[in-house]
Amino acid sequence: MEAIMMTKILVAPLGDPSKYEQVEYRLNGKSKEGALSSAIIESAITADKALFIVGDTLAASYGIKEEDYESIVQKIKERVSSFLDKQLDNHKYEIIVAPAVITSGNYSFTGTMLDYYYWILYHLALISLDSNYKSIDMHVDVTHGVNYMSILCYRAVIDMLEWLALFYDVNITVYNSDPVFKGMNKYIVNINQIENRKIRGRPLQELLSNNARPIDSEDSKKVDDSFKLLKSKKNEINAFIGSIYNGLPLALYTFYNEPSDIKNIIDIALDIFRGNINVQMNNGVRIDRKASFTNDFKICIYAYITSRLLKERYCVSRIDEDNGIDIESLNKITREFFKYDRRLSIRIDKDLFDIKYAVENNKGVTSEWVDYTKLSGKSRGEPDERNFLAHSGLEHNLIEVINKGKIRLRYNKERRDRARVLCVKGLV
Repeated sequence: MEAIMMTKILVAPLGDPSKYEQVEYRLNGKSKEGALSSAIIESAITADKALFIVGDTLAASYGIKEEDYESIVQKIKERVSSFLDKQLDNHKYEIIVAPAVITSGNYSFTGTMLDYYYWILYHLALISLDSNYKSIDMHVDVTHGVNYMSILCYRAVIDMLEWLALFYDVNITVYNSDPVFKGMNKYIVNINQIENRKIRGRPLQELLSNNARPIDSEDSKKVDDSFKLLKSKKNEINAFIGSIYNGLPLALYTFYNEPSDIKNIIDIALDIFRGNINVQMNNGVRIDRKASFTNDFKICIYAYITSRLLKERYCVSRIDEDNGIDIESLNKITREFFKYDRRLSIRIDKDLFDIKYAVENNKGVTSEWVDYTKLSGKSRGEPDERNFLAHSGLEHNLIEVINKGKIRLRYNKERRDRARVLCVKGLV
């Protein structure tokens, strides 16, 4: 299937749509009457996807009273969808009901405010993971966001785009309208571009915590038991993250994790979160969230996105330790992926060239694996952190080479763990 050149995505946090005024919105010389600023933006850019984000606290505004949380979410979606269908020309949109915090009248929503951010981040990942396009044009309308929702939504969008920009050309445009006050019917309201820029790829510089726990709850033992898989993979996921940040192509293949394994961890966290939402119907509606996402949840999302896109776009997979990987594959991933940072790609090119030159000009490298120290002319010693990072993870004390028509590399099996530890240097 031929790749689509660009996808245009519209994201907009909403407050309470029932309170929006009917005005005439104006953008780039064109006007559209309605109660939703995003309608004219969606029409102007011809959005391929539209994502509207509302808080579950809308249940209070709409007077929704249901005994289970999923029913509350469904009722909110129905009410918001009814509003959007009247405002939008294109009905290809998705509504995300995110966990929010408020106390209003007989309604109480308790939990952690940052869960709103993590929830959006996860859903942005789902709608953005499409390898069949070359660039992303993201449009964010913060006109109708309220309180903390606009800033947390914007933060989630920027974080996601900086990760996606490792793989795609990415641009963002942010809009906000002039103020709209009650009773302004038929007034002309301008929509302003407050940001328009190209996003540069920025790899995550964070480690999974020692606890490796993407969610916290009152039952910490049950949570720990649920994430045994994550704990067993924690060190290698951290090494994989470090390989991207530090520009280490051999480590990228060595410590690569299957995206399905990481997605399974994310799904477990989501199930625990949903399972710890308690709805009480005593003189009103009280929603207590007894679980909350942690920064490890964000890191798992990042690991999932990068591992999946590396696999889909560049056919990256975990290497067989016995066979290693050919040097041409390392050159290819350097040209196609590590180009996000010109300094890294130049350094890696030089290190791979030096290895190729040394192998091709040394008759001692044949069909058996040999320590690279024998070619470099240096005596074997303890792997050096500075050299490891300065030479793209191809530290002469750690790697072995073989030449069977193709030059192949691997980490020495006895020192593989040392390479893993060195990968995370520079992460926090």
